[in-house]
This record gives sequence, structure tokens and C-alpha cells, in this order.
Amino acid sequence: MLPEHRGRGYGSDLLAECTHHLAAHGAESVAAATDQGNTPMVSPFARAGYPVLGERVHFAAG
Repeated sequence: MLPEHRGRGYGSDLLAECTHHLAAHGAESVAAATDQGNTPMVSPFARAGYPVLGERVHFAAG
């Protein structure tokens, strides 16, 4: 998201809308992922009650 659009709740709104859409279409669980450093998206997940179930680390060969 462009910096000038951050802090307006768009991430939370989008997450809520997507979650409601999936639930309305029969989803019994929803999993999502983002980078730990992506605080603009980590925060909406936390506010929505999405638990952190695991972490993944990617290593690149030199």
C-alpha cells in the first residue's frame, strides 16, 4: 500500500471483508500470512484476533 494511504484502516477493512466473504461461502477456517516486518498488515491480523500459529524463515543460497 502506498504510504499516503496507510493508517486509514483499509487493511483492517479488507481483511474483515475477505473473512466475511470466505465464511459466507462455507469456509470453516481461514489462514493468512504476511512478513513479520510488514507491520501495516501484522496489526490488522492481530486486531482481528488472528493467532500467530507459526513462523517461516527463507534462506537464499549465496
